[in-house]
Amino acid sequence: MIDVRRECRVLIIGAGAAGLTCASRLISQGEKDILIYAKSYGASPEIAGINFLTEDTEAERKLYFDDMMRVGYYVNDASLVENMVNNSHATLNFLLDLGVGFTKEENGEFKKRHLSGHSTPRTLCNTEEFIGVTIMREEKQYIKEKGVELNTGFECIHIKEDSEGRYAYFKKKNQIIEVKADFIVLAWGGIGELLGESTYPKDVYGNTLGIGSELGLEFVDLEFLEYEPMVMLYPEKTKGEPCPTAMLGEGGYLVNKSGHRFLLDELETEAGAPKSIINRLIQREIDRGNGSEFNGIWADLRHIDTKVLKGYPWFYDKLMANGVDPNKELLNVGPMKHSLSGGIRVDKNYKARNGIYAIGEAAGGVHGACRCAGNGGAQSVVSGFIAANAILDDILVDEAASGISDDFEYKVDLETYKRIKKSLIDIGDEKYGYVKELGGMEEALKYLNGLLETEELNKDTKSIQAVKSAIMVLEAALARDESIGTYVVK
Repeated sequence: MIDVRRECRVLIIGAGAAGLTCASRLISQGEKDILIYAKSYGASPEIAGINFLTEDTEAERKLYFDDMMRVGYYVNDASLVENMVNNSHATLNFLLDLGVGFTKEENGEFKKRHLSGHSTPRTLCNTEEFIGVTIMREEKQYIKEKGVELNTGFECIHIKEDSEGRYAYFKKKNQIIEVKADFIVLAWGGIGELLGESTYPKDVYGNTLGIGSELGLEFVDLEFLEYEPMVMLYPEKTKGEPCPTAMLGEGGYLVNKSGHRFLLDELETEAGAPKSIINRLIQREIDRGNGSEFNGIWADLRHIDTKVLKGYPWFYDKLMANGVDPNKELLNVGPMKHSLSGGIRVDKNYKARNGIYAIGEAAGGVHGACRCAGNGGAQSVVSGFIAANAILDDILVDEAASGISDDFEYKVDLETYKRIKKSLIDIGDEKYGYVKELGGMEEALKYLNGLLETEELNKDTKSIQAVKSAIMVLEAALARDESIGTYVVK
């Protein structure tokens, strides 16, 4: 079954901003016995804004910590939040040393945007492209120059531990690769479109929760599926493109069909409003019959200077290319599934257990019930930086594997995969929205547990992992029977 066998000290699974930052940090400290395997680059190239402390003062740290805990409804792991805040400035300096260029104002200071959930502007950007593209370009170049392999097109299909060590298995076309490593870093992202239409790239499938479960890892906060509140709903060619919440910080606002700025019914200002509150108030307007025919509301950016709008080229250019001028017309927007705030349970250094680390969106606990906008990208790079430093310390200890072993056979049946994928998307769209219908989720969970017992499912390993992932998310959602964050329980 195994076509190629390889060994390394550190194996990083994933090539988004989290994995690349982890690799870059390890290399910068002299560790080059690294292999990176990934299916693709995930959602990181679409990171539009990223939060950093440009001034590392006690007051700034406290304010950032308080914002994260408040927006997360205090469900967050405070030790993770504190360590992320404490390493924010150091990570920024590390990226600057790699040559990452952030847009600056005429006075030479960093351009900061005011995104959802923040009490003050702290989001850095690149006004010419996604900042995720900027960061990853410099990191990939650095990794290449230092002679470390970055292998893409390889899908992780299994991980195991036994008395001999830790092993990960990858598939590319008909080839199976085994990599034995002292340390494995899980940087494989979240659940993507596992449970319905999402803003995430189509290549992020979400079966990795199932792989982690098979490895015996613990999970936290899987019920908190994040919704991006201002996603284009029409015209069709713009559907799924997020209207940045930074537009509210630029002076834009949301209106219902009467033109009323409904966010101000509960908030003093639209700027910095948490996504959970925006989503809830949008849904309230829809329930009152004040929404659009596309089950959303409208963003009004007509009064914002065109030069400011052009500073978001990925958004502005796409609208203009499809005949939508944000300076002349209202935008049809509404909530759409975006990212998973939960994931693998880790300690403050992103260690899941001896020799296994989880970073970026693979890790849970830092965001709580809702995350500050721009913190997805921030957590990715900061967690990669923190984990790399911890691995460097652990290398000196040479931690042993846990001794978990199993028999594994990888099966492929494309027809089964297609049917299961469609079934999970239908369940997500019909049974698992941010308004939690407990009866519908219980029905879906019963159906999925029944699927695990069928011969059809056992024909395709990836489908088994995907169904397990969906079950984990639904079980977590049913276990939390309170309205919190974006979710409203009915």
